Amino acid sequence: MLAWSGLDRYNLFEALGEVAERSNATVLKTVDPRGSVGSNPTLSAMFQPFVRRIFPSSPIRKPMVARTPQEAFEQAQQAMQRGDWRALFSILDPRDVPRILNNAFKLCLTTHHGAHDEFAAICERHGVPAAELARLWQSWSKTVGPNPTHEKTLKAMIKRASDIAGLAAELERHSRAIRGGGSVSSSLLLGETLSDLVVTADQARALRQFPSGWLEPVEFVRDRDGWKVRLFARARRT
Repeated sequence: MLAWSGLDRYNLFEALGEVAERSNATVLKTVDPRGSVGSNPTLSAMFQPFVRRIFPSSPIRKPMVARTPQEAFEQAQQAMQRGDWRALFSILDPRDVPRILNNAFKLCLTTHHGAHDEFAAICERHGVPAAELARLWQSWSKTVGPNPTHEKTLKAMIKRASDIAGLAAELERHSRAIRGGGSVSSSLLLGETLSDLVVTADQARALRQFPSGWLEPVEFVRDRDGWKVRLFARARRT
């Protein structure tokens, strides 16, 4: 079995049928070293600018503004149901998306399609240089065990991305086309309800209730674009 390279506690979920820390297992999935190779490129993001110019009235979905925490939660659920990754990552707290993107990079680098041309092309479209990605891939493929340098390089790449939500969405689609699964749990938010919602100014806390009855904390923050869902909620103090 391959060793995980630099995965932090937010990334140790659902690997090879084993569920790690329960409070995190419903968001991300770990890298599966037995991923398969494929060659389905994701082209929609490349053609959208041309579609807008040629067909200005084309129904390209715009991010919705959530007026309440409940609305934000429902929009995130609807995005999951549609498989609309851009909409999902746009309604999440911007602090959550880099963690998800970090997991997506690790998934691509650790599985066989780490050197896939489309993976590199997606990253370069969003401001991550292909040459830097290639150097990381060469080092990553030869490393067994955690490597702090890799983690530092990944964080720098994510900061350099011009559109973090867009990059995360493209990598999620790419990974699912290649492997049949991505870095985000396919059951995230599905069938869940919100309870015990408490709103204080520009922040809110609630509980996500799963179909099984399990409860998990969730937070919300409000910015100029409306309410956002913060999935990586901080532990409540008792």
